[in-house]
Order: sequence, then C-alpha cells, then structure tokens
Amino acid sequence: MRYARCTRALGDMRAAEPAAVEALSVARAEELSVADTAAAVMVLIDIETELGRLEAAARHVDELERDLLPGATPALAAEALWTAAMVSDRQGDHAAARTRLETALELLRSEDDLLRGEDDLLLWTRLRAAATAAALQMSPPHVVAADRWLSEAAGVLGLIGTPPQVQEMRALQAHLAFHQGRLDDARGLSHALLAEDDLLLSYRDRVRLSVLDGRLTILAGRVDEGIAVLQQLGRQATESGNLDLAAHVWQSLATTLADLRSRRAPTGTPASGHSGGSRPQPGG
Repeated sequence: MRYARCTRALGDMRAAEPAAVEALSVARAEELSVADTAAAVMVLIDIETELGRLEAAARHVDELERDLLPGATPALAAEALWTAAMVSDRQGDHAAARTRLETALELLRSEDDLLRGEDDLLLWTRLRAAATAAALQMSPPHVVAADRWLSEAAGVLGLIGTPPQVQEMRALQAHLAFHQGRLDDARGLSHALLAEDDLLLSYRDRVRLSVLDGRLTILAGRVDEGIAVLQQLGRQATESGNLDLAAHVWQSLATTLADLRSRRAPTGTPASGHSGGSRPQPGG
C-alpha cells in the first residue's frame, strides 16, 4: 500500500495500480483490520480516479461506505468520505461531493478537540487542506469554502507543518488567489514555489501548479509561451497514464483561451461561447 502511494505521488500510475490491487487482495484474504482494508481501498480509488476509471472507483466507494465505514473511527471515516467526494465530483455530482466533504470535516469538529495529540491535529489540518484542494477543483469552484478551510489549516501548518505540507499550503494559496481574481498574487506565489531548488510536491500537485503558471503566462499576454507549456504538460500526463490530470490540463488550456478571447473582445461585443467577466474561471 505504501509503495502504491509513493509511485502514485511520483506519477507512475502503471506501477501504482498493480501494487494497490495487490494490497487490497492481501487485506481481504487475510481479513485485516477495518483500518488496513479501508486504507488499501482508498489508495486504489485514488488511482482509479486518476486513471479515469470512474465506474471502477465508484464501485469501490460503494464497498467502502457499505462494508467499512460502519466500523471506522471518526478520523478514518473522514478520510474515506473525502476520497468518496473526489469520485462524486469527477462524476459530475457536485452536490454529493460537497455534502461528503462537509460531513468529513464535521466528524473532526474543532481544533480544540484535537489538541490532545499532534497526530490528530495534523490530520485535522490535512483534511482541511485536502478539502480546500477539492473545493477549488470542483466545477464551479467553491471559493468561499476553500478560503475558510485554507485559513484554518494555514494557522496550524505554519507552526508544525512539515516542509512538503508547507509547500502544499503555498500551492493552494496560489490556486485560491487565481480563483479570486488576484492574478498578481497567484503569479508571485506560483513563480516562487516553482523556482525552489527542493520542490517536494507530488507529481500531480507539481503539474497542477505548472498549469496555473502556464495559464497566468497566457493571461499576461505571452500566449504562445503559455500554450507551449500547457501542451507539453498535457502530453506528459497522457503518456504517464495520468488521464484525469491530462484532462485537467487540456480543459485549462481551452478555458484560458476562451477567457483571453473574452478579454480582447470589443466593448459591447460578446465573445462567442463565453459568458464570464474578466475573472478567470478555471475548470475541473
């Protein structure tokens, strides 16, 4: 299971999937604990979602909720609901995704309840960071909720977060700034993070941050340069089997070009196929 997680974080989906399948097979055959079995199921769901196999992921979500959640601790149930929310969102059921996210966060009610242990507090913040990422990836993005959850997490991660967690938080701040229309802030945050010598983000998070940087390049007027960056990212994601990520790249390119066309349209002349204002609305 840990090997599947590591290879997934590196973007090697071809190695991650068989490892996750084997982990779940062992958990079932040996009748391991609810915690171990649920962890194996969740890793497999994440991988199937990123491979674009949503029907398989949904079947495993049903298994997770039917067979494992009733015996799970609140912390494990919260992680499982967050995983299920991602599948709902990819299937287009954004209401179910948000309900699952809010239920997950409600299971860990407050920071004060978790001060009894650092591990619990880190889980509390990790789920809020994860919920922030999920909210910003929904269509349309839930910006107000993301802002609230990220603010809650940032206060703790700034004190006890590991270097990868702090980098993840900064990446989320860049994405949030973009969705809020604060393009200069988003550009500064993304540039600074991508320029670091020791970038510890997962493959998926690095690509998403590079996509954001490419979009900002296009909106700054360096259109050909930004398009080239996004095309390269899209090809790389496709070739490595990260099909959900590749879809995000191509959708982002199309959305950004549509937004750019809207910005350049003469006053009073609506741009075909785009009804938004000047604020970019990232998709996916």
